[in-house]
Amino acid sequence: MTHASTAETESSNRRCGCDEPSLDELLADEIMDPITRSAHLDRERLRQQLSEVALRVYVKTTASTE
Repeated sequence: MTHASTAETESSNRRCGCDEPSLDELLADEIMDPITRSAHLDRERLRQQLSEVALRVYVKTTASTE
């Protein structure tokens, strides 16, 4: 299985007219209310946790490419 590069994915998204939503757009969506409630989180805490995970993933992937 091959994975498309970020540039390929972005190019594909532009061609089809689909843009990936930002974190702010995702968190503002009304579907997030039941999700955050069921996880016992508010949106700001979820944002914080997602940011922490993103940082860990970034650090891990950059460390493995050096």
